[in-house]
Amino acid sequence: MPLVLIGLGVVVLGSYYARGNTASLRALQIVMGLFVLSGFAGMLAHFNGSMEYQLELNPDMKHVGAVGEDPARQGAPSARPRDDDANGAARARLCVHGYPLQREGIT
Repeated sequence: MPLVLIGLGVVVLGSYYARGNTASLRALQIVMGLFVLSGFAGMLAHFNGSMEYQLELNPDMKHVGAVGEDPARQGAPSARPRDDDANGAARARLCVHGYPLQREGIT
């Protein structure tokens, strides 16, 4: 659909350039409006595709919370790192600050 719309836009733009009358201007305005509507439709299609992909990755995720719902009621993840991530976080912090890993006893 986007390619068809681009082709139509080129034709209508050429018509407006060649003629320059009010009918070709109105056609150009309509095609520009179709470009905007096509952009919203594409955004919605990509959102739905991303949501389906996430449901394929995590089938337990049956409900995506609506905007304005309480995250605590949705079972939101904790901001605290998991226990198995603590060693990795310490390792990353030491590497970023330039300290050798052996100084903290982390190897």
